[in-house]
Amino acid sequence: MNGHFKHVLSLVLLFGLVASGCSKAEPVAKEDIPPVRTQVVSLNAEGTPVTYPGEVVGRNESHLSFQVGGKITKRYVEVGDAVNAGDVLMEIDTIDLQQDVTTQKASVEAIEATLRLHEDNLKRYKQLLDNGAISKAEVDSLQTTRDATAAQLEQAKSQLERMRNQVNYGVLVAGANGIVSHISGEVGQVVNPNHPGEDVITLVLDNEREVAIDVPERQLADIQKTGKINVSFWALPNVTLAGTIRDIAPMADKATRTYKVKISVPALPAEVKYGMTATVSIYPANPVARFTVPLSSLYQRSNDASVWVVQGHSVSLRPVKVGNVLDGKVEIVGGLKDGEIIVTAGVHKLREGQTVRVNAGGGQ
Repeated sequence: MNGHFKHVLSLVLLFGLVASGCSKAEPVAKEDIPPVRTQVVSLNAEGTPVTYPGEVVGRNESHLSFQVGGKITKRYVEVGDAVNAGDVLMEIDTIDLQQDVTTQKASVEAIEATLRLHEDNLKRYKQLLDNGAISKAEVDSLQTTRDATAAQLEQAKSQLERMRNQVNYGVLVAGANGIVSHISGEVGQVVNPNHPGEDVITLVLDNEREVAIDVPERQLADIQKTGKINVSFWALPNVTLAGTIRDIAPMADKATRTYKVKISVPALPAEVKYGMTATVSIYPANPVARFTVPLSSLYQRSNDASVWVVQGHSVSLRPVKVGNVLDGKVEIVGGLKDGEIIVTAGVHKLREGQTVRVNAGGGQ
């Protein structure tokens, strides 16, 4: 019985060894090596610029308006049109004004007739006075009436001239050569007769262009003491020019509470057109050399900020001290060395010592 049991046990063990020899070994799982986007940090001796969106405008602009009220009946120009001095830009309905002229002209003619009558009577009264038929007081009274009528005539003529001018004011003309940069009056729109003078057309008077930006009041003090200024254009990606601050508005805009700042850019190329979008980068006057990294590179835990530093083929978490945050970037004032490589995206998916694969051009 014992011999039979031993024989069966031997067969079971043998079968187990054969089966284990025939089965395939499970492959060892490979470590996932994620690709990372990186940046080589370097000290920025020029400091971190503050960036503002801007618009190309004319340095000298003329805001044109009607001097009288009425309904706009004709518009002869479009935005971008070049005009010369004396060109008609708009017209308003002047029928009521012309009727006032007709009425006043009739009034002037009536006063002129009255004045002629007084003058004829005055001549006769003087003759009667010489003959002793009337008293001097009667002549003096008629003389006073005549003089008052003459003064009334002058006043009526002055009013007639003013009314004729108002009719002429119904035609808006360009006072100088320029380019139409903005139109706010359209055919059918009524210019308030009680508040004339609202702008309907804006003319750029010359070909000198500059860039205008809007600066918040909390940054106004810094804008008055700046270093270099770079101006680039969305439509011309390869063009970057140096600029200088020409003018800072003394008052904030009532709606936006920002201050208009004009940036003079000498020798603007002809490709830069009015109304183009610009980006103005203003550097500090007394820059402190610091590292500047994207906000996406910060790994935040509680109140502590860190970055992942690439060392060889692995990453290590490094605590850093941050400075100002400007336009999607942050200054690093401590914790990094010049030339080190940091991870700039996906920082919350990494772990200490993890092997990573730097993309081609990983130092970019």
